[in-house]
Amino acid sequence: MIGLCIRKRFTTKGTVYEYRFEIASINGKRKWKSKSGFKTITEARIEGRAAMKQYENYGQIVKNQISVSDFF
Repeated sequence: MIGLCIRKRFTTKGTVYEYRFEIASINGKRKWKSKSGFKTITEARIEGRAAMKQYENYGQIVKNQISVSDFF
């Protein structure tokens, strides 16, 4: 898998930045998760890392954030 990529995009409203990272392939085709519209590279990098971390940790239970009744 490829890590987080940040790229500059030019729109009619000006320059914006986009993050993009590869997710699980479907039927042998590469799939990407991306979001655009950030004013700075730093904003795109922070949001991209958060989205990538959420994607990688999907389905894992964090013990200190869930009650016993929610678990059952």
